[in-house]
This record gives sequence, structure tokens and C-alpha cells, in this order.
Amino acid sequence: MYLDQLTSLDGFYLLKWIDTRLYEHNTSIKIPKWFKILESIVITSPNTTRRLKTEYCTTLKTPGDYSPLSLIKQARPREWIIVWNNITNDAIYGQVNKTQNDDEIIFTHWTNDFLIDNTSPSYQPLRLKKCSGCLLNDSSITFINKYSSLPRPSCIITCKHQDALHIPLTTKQKILDHVQFSISTFGLKQIAKYHFFNIHPITIMHDITYPESIILPYINHSLLKDSFFSPLPLIEKYIINSSYKRELTKLAKNFINRTNFRFYTDGSVKHENGYTTAAAAWIEVLTVIPTEFTTGVNNDFISSTKAELIGIITALMTVPQHSIVDIYTDSKNVIDMYQHLIQENTLSYARECLKTMNIELWFILYDIVFTQQLQLLFHKVKAHSNNSYNDKVDELAKLHLLSETIQFKVSNGLYITAPKIIDINISTHLRHFITSISHILGFQEFFNLNRNAKYKSLGIDWLLTFKCLSSGSSHTITSFTSSNRKAKRIKLMLEELPTLEYLQHCKPSIYDTSWTCCLCNNPETFAHLWTCSERLHIMQSIVNASRKWIIDFLSIAIPQLHQNNPYVLAILNDSNIWNIASSDTQFTFIDLIKGFIPLSLSYNIHQLVSNRELTNIIIDKFTNSIFDAIQDQIWLPRCALIIQKEKSLGITQKQKNCTKNHGTFFLKRSSHVPSYVSDLPIYNDNLTNAATLIHISVTNGQHFSHFLDGS
Repeated sequence: MYLDQLTSLDGFYLLKWIDTRLYEHNTSIKIPKWFKILESIVITSPNTTRRLKTEYCTTLKTPGDYSPLSLIKQARPREWIIVWNNITNDAIYGQVNKTQNDDEIIFTHWTNDFLIDNTSPSYQPLRLKKCSGCLLNDSSITFINKYSSLPRPSCIITCKHQDALHIPLTTKQKILDHVQFSISTFGLKQIAKYHFFNIHPITIMHDITYPESIILPYINHSLLKDSFFSPLPLIEKYIINSSYKRELTKLAKNFINRTNFRFYTDGSVKHENGYTTAAAAWIEVLTVIPTEFTTGVNNDFISSTKAELIGIITALMTVPQHSIVDIYTDSKNVIDMYQHLIQENTLSYARECLKTMNIELWFILYDIVFTQQLQLLFHKVKAHSNNSYNDKVDELAKLHLLSETIQFKVSNGLYITAPKIIDINISTHLRHFITSISHILGFQEFFNLNRNAKYKSLGIDWLLTFKCLSSGSSHTITSFTSSNRKAKRIKLMLEELPTLEYLQHCKPSIYDTSWTCCLCNNPETFAHLWTCSERLHIMQSIVNASRKWIIDFLSIAIPQLHQNNPYVLAILNDSNIWNIASSDTQFTFIDLIKGFIPLSLSYNIHQLVSNRELTNIIIDKFTNSIFDAIQDQIWLPRCALIIQKEKSLGITQKQKNCTKNHGTFFLKRSSHVPSYVSDLPIYNDNLTNAATLIHISVTNGQHFSHFLDGS
């Protein structure tokens, strides 16, 4: 058995096991073990979608023997059927009322009703509800059956007997006002579409069907096996996917005799569990039955603006020359950028182009507008304001977040030369992006220091840690006070304080091994500063004060704060962060003194205040209070004792500043880090190396700093 025997006709989805009954009645209901293993290997997300991973997608194909779906000579009343409707470009479902004239079926219309959950429509079974009335309703049919006392259904449709297919009743269930079948929607729908066009063959080139392709006389036919060539230049020029080229070409054919269009467009972006999905959609509303189009959007440098822009571009590709097009969108950013690019003539200046987000898509849009000589007018629609069309297109975009992503040939745009990274076009402000790469490399250099081996395996909120480190600093004003304070905090974080251990290595001629802690006569290392037995009472008082400070700052933000709140208790009862000890594997109060912020602390505070900026302010004030207490009660008194001893021994400032200190050698700050600590697994996989952090930033459309907090 080959994989393409179990895939959809377009090659993008894996059929459910029950879908094999579309071709064979006798297939066992029990799912074979090998099929479950196959699902786990080839599907992108087996619990939410049936979409195949890119490497397992198969080529277009015609269906096998689907005779089990054929209707008998006269369709029986109450039989479930599906038929392709070429006007709506979709399948319609129904329950037979009766057959008349041997070749026409009258049936009650039922509509597809997908569940609103976190699964893709391809994952959900076929679920139908009775249509309450639509434009397909044949109002001329007022009488159905003289033997039935039931009222006429709200929506009655007719179709040719030969066009309809039987819907298998495998494990059919009735749930309230819905009817649910086990088979998948996409498998049955694609067969119905193929069946319809197989009976009604294409006679003109502009008609598009599935799975046939348009054959152009000058194209090598051997190349057409997996490709579709659109006769419309702009679609062929810019769109890569054969499926979307085919669909857009067909829509353009339907619009060919019109000159006025009104599109509602929208884009949707979803960030969840470190993974981003996006989609674009549009509805053209001046037709009797609104025309819809949806597509997945590539998530490289993704933003809601990019998704919206792709919706607008695909809409404009379908309209003929000299058309008047009104675009209704809730994206003010798209409208403002469109006007800005025109007023500033941005596209004429390469320097400005490199500063513009999604510049390659704007090039495509302007090429379409100027080539087709369109009159384009944007209208701002207020989001979620009960505008039925805007709400509908918003829903469409959200429902198709897992759809196939549309791919553009950027090289065919006006933007001939494009900067790239990891083979992805840089679609953002170039200089800012290069700056962020520099910051990533700087962070990685710091992160990989052996002295930080402990923190690589712990949950550290790196973003907040660095924000607190720069607290009080200004990007526009130089302040000696703030610069001095930041320098002290950096030395504290890097354990670069001039302890006696450090001085004995740097100036051994002055500070020999007889220099020990002024309070307990033990060697004075960085860890000993905080764990000295003579200072424990001071340290404990600072810890107790720190607990009070965090509650005080929270109480200012939340006046009605309760001490028994579970998040407050989680902060106060944390056995690690209030522990005055030196540990190679656990986060302790000493790490708070150094300035590192544990994820548990920032998470609990954020759960209480529900505001990231307020969380940052509270933790910033908290860490500053600890720093001030440590300076005033530990470090400065310790320095005073050292200076007093130096004076008693007649050591002058000139001697300390002398660079000719014989015997000086480098003190390796990470010498105290055991080798096993460096081998501990990294807590946040995004921080493995610079390339990984750059890649996840690009492919999720977010600044790299969003991934420094473990999210």
C-alpha cells in the first residue's frame, strides 16, 4: 500500500480510516494499529488536524472507484445526498424529499456546521444542520408530498439525479438539531466536486475544475503533472501554489464581466504554545451569493497587517482591468501605510524600502493596481461592531488558521533585490533587525559564560532581569548617578565585586593570605559575603523586609489584596528564593541579590495584577529595594572595615593604584562552578544557540525578547 492511496485528492490531507468506506463498503470500523502509527508520523498535529506534513504531501490525483456512493435509479425519500454547486463553488448537502421525472431530485437543504473549538475543519466529522432559508431555496416548489402532513421545509433545492452522490450512513448520530456522520468533510466534498465536473466537462479555457488543469498549447505537457498554469498574468506571475492559482483564476473568471467590487477583508494571527498560525480571508458582497476566499499565511515575520495585506492582494488579483474596488477593513495600519507610501513615494527610494514592513507585498499590491489600472478606495470598519460582513470574514480567517499557506514569488515583484536570512526574506525594518541580531549574539555570549551555567538550567525571566538591570537608565540622557548604579549592579550580577579573594589574586603584594573576613576570619569569597555567620542576622532581616516590600508593592497595585490569595502564598512560601544559602543547582536569595529574576516570581505577580507593565514596575522596585539594602547594610559596612584595616597598616591609595604588582594573575570567576552543573539540560530550548533564537523569532513574527522568558 502507498501513502497516496490514503490521502485526499489534492494530496494535502490524510483520510480518516472510516473514509475508506467512500470506496469500499466492507472496510472494518476498527482502526488498524499501523494506521495510527502512520497518523503520528505524517500529520502535522494528529489531535487537531488531518493536514500532512510538507514532506508527505502527495500529487493531485483522480479518485478510485467511488461506486458505493452512486444513487440507485430513483433516490429514496429521506436518503442523504451531496451535490456540487458550481454557483456557490461549494458542496451542498440534503435529505431527499422525492424524485420527479426520473432525473430530478427535490431535497431539503442542510448546511455544514463546524464545531467552534481548537481543531481544524479537516479534523472534524461531517456535521449538518437544517438550513433556515438561503438564496438557493426554490420558492416555486410549494407542494412536496400529498401523503405528508409535515410543513414545507424552509429551504428546498433541486438537482439532477446524475449529479448527486449518496452520503454513507456509517455511525450516523442525531444530536439535538444536528446530524453527524463519521466521515470527514474534505474527503466527501472533493469526490463530489470531481464527480460533477467529470459529468460536465470544461468547454472553455477560463473554467477551472479539480483535479484537471488548464492546458496551454505552448507548455510542455510533461510539466503539467503537478502544476497548474493560470492564463491570468498576475496570478501566474506571483502565486506559487497550484491550488490557489486554480481557485483565484476561477474566481477571476466569475468576475470577468463586472466593473464594481466591494470586498470585506481580514487577517488573523494566533500565538499559542510557542507556535504561530495565520490566515487571510475576503468576501465580495455585491454578488447575489457573496463570494468567499480564504488562505493560510506564512508565519515568517508575521503580523496582523501582513495577514490583512495578503487578503487584499488576493482579492485584487481576481478583478478585471479598469475596475472600481472598495476595500472594507478593520486594519487602520494598512490604510495609513497605503496612504503613506503614495504620499511619500516610498517605492522610488531603496533606502526607504528597507525600512518598510512587508515591502515585497506592497510592491505586489502596487503592481496589481497600476497594471490593472484599478480605482482603489479603502474604508475603515470598526472591529466587532456587529457589522455582519466584517464579523463573517473575521470568522472565516480564524477558521482557516491551519489551511495551506499561500506562497508568493517575491522575485517577480518590483522589489528585485531582497535581503535574506536563513533563506527567508527579511520583511521588517532592516537596520532594526540587524540590531536585534547583534543583541541576540550579545545575549548568547553572556548566557554561555561558564559562571552562568547554573542559570541555564533554571527558569529565569531573562527579559525582566535585563530590564531591572537597566532600571533608571535613559537612552537619551547621560547620568553619572544612574551609570554608577548600573555598573555596581553589573559587578554584582557577574560576581566581580572586589572581595578579598579577588584582591589577593590581583594585588598579592598588598593583600596576602592573612587577609580574611573582618568578622569571622574565614576566607572572604563572593558567597561568603552573604553567608558569613556574623552577618546572618542582618541577611535574615533583609529577607524579612523583602517579603514585606513585595506585599507592599502589590497592595498599592491591588488595594483589596488578600494575604491568603494562592499566588501571594506561593510567593511568600517559596522555599528557594528566601533561602540564604549558596547553591550550584537551586535558585536562592543570593541570586535575587545578584539581580536574577525567577520565572516563578514574575509569573505569580503577573497572575495577580494581570498586566505585564505593572509586573515589571513591581519587580523593578522590589529588586532596587534589595540592592539598596545590601549596599547599605552589607557591602558599605564591609568596605569601611577593610579601609580601616588598610589605614592601620599604612596602605595608601597610591600603593593600591600601582600597576606594578608582582605575582598578579587572573582569577577565573567560574572556578567554583562544578563540571556537572555545565552538563545540566537547558531550561529554555529557545536559548540553545543564537541561530535557534533568530529562527524562532523570525518564524513567529515576534521580537526575540519575547522568547527570553520561557514562553
